[in-house]
Amino acid sequence: MDYDVIVVDMKKGPMHQQTSPYRFTLGHHLWVVMMIALGLTLGTQAAAAKECHREMPLPADVRLSVPGPEVPEAVARFAGTWLGAWLDEGSEALCHTLIVEEVLANGYPRVIYSIGTYTGGNIRVPQFWRVTGRIVDGVLRFHLPEPGRPELAYQFAGETLQGTFKGEGGARLTRVADVSQVGCGPQAGGLPPSPPAVGPRDRLTAAELRAADLGTGLVHNAYFMPVGPAAPAVHAFKGTVMVQTATLVRRYQGCTVLHAAKLAEAVYKTAVMGLPTVGQNRYGEARYHLSFWSAPYRTANGCFFQIPYMAGYGGNLVVLLPNGISACRIADGDNSDLVALVLEAEAVRPFPCPAGLGEELRPLRMR
Repeated sequence: MDYDVIVVDMKKGPMHQQTSPYRFTLGHHLWVVMMIALGLTLGTQAAAAKECHREMPLPADVRLSVPGPEVPEAVARFAGTWLGAWLDEGSEALCHTLIVEEVLANGYPRVIYSIGTYTGGNIRVPQFWRVTGRIVDGVLRFHLPEPGRPELAYQFAGETLQGTFKGEGGARLTRVADVSQVGCGPQAGGLPPSPPAVGPRDRLTAAELRAADLGTGLVHNAYFMPVGPAAPAVHAFKGTVMVQTATLVRRYQGCTVLHAAKLAEAVYKTAVMGLPTVGQNRYGEARYHLSFWSAPYRTANGCFFQIPYMAGYGGNLVVLLPNGISACRIADGDNSDLVALVLEAEAVRPFPCPAGLGEELRPLRMR
């Protein structure tokens, strides 16, 4: 059973100006916590300073409260924004922000714990957590809401904060006066707004997802065939879904997570073409590079493109077209031919020809 063609619009149009920050959810990044513990050999030696401003995400609704007169000084001094890094073999490696939003007289603080990325520890995605801690005997302690509930502890060393993860390693933080200079981008807070009743929309509501009959509106994933014995699909697939992606590809929670140059290379927008494969078509040779397959294609007016795509079992395809459209096939018929997808997307919007009529955008060469 094949479903052809779902076309996802990657460019802004006059009717698609609003973007939901909830369109792409990565879920809980347990591996981030694991790699802090396993990937970093945290030390407390002297280290070179690392620039960590604008490297970590923060929630949109950061609220710093000045401690009241009833709060003991030993507790109140933790309040505020702290910036620094976890150390790896004596060098600052993983950018880290600790925000103590509020401290109560009984020693309970509200805390935001945020980290950046660190290639050496395989920490690829920045993340933050909001937790409640306890300050006892001059030590701030809290647990991250992840399996195993790892404990972090912070205490003063002069005017700086020294931190440990599960009783080991070291982080060194200094106070920052302006919290707006710390986060790597504006964040979205609260729930997304309800979609409009009429006209273009970018999401379904929970009630619509549970509805027995969606009428002529959007359809949801009940049409996918589940694994094992199952009743017929609830809804037949119909229509075209148009979605604006905005900063979906390169940024997460306002922070850059993909290297722009490597991303361009991965989708065949540079001279690097990767390795040849056994596949060929009338336009040339298929290639493989940085997890993307590619197929050559030449438009009717002579423009050449090496089109990247991802392929899955059964003939599932996601094709990234040069006109900013992604075409998807959801299939189980072992049909891996992507020509129909390319032609359908080209009919929606002609492919650009930046190199000039009839010129190839770049020569094929192996890396």
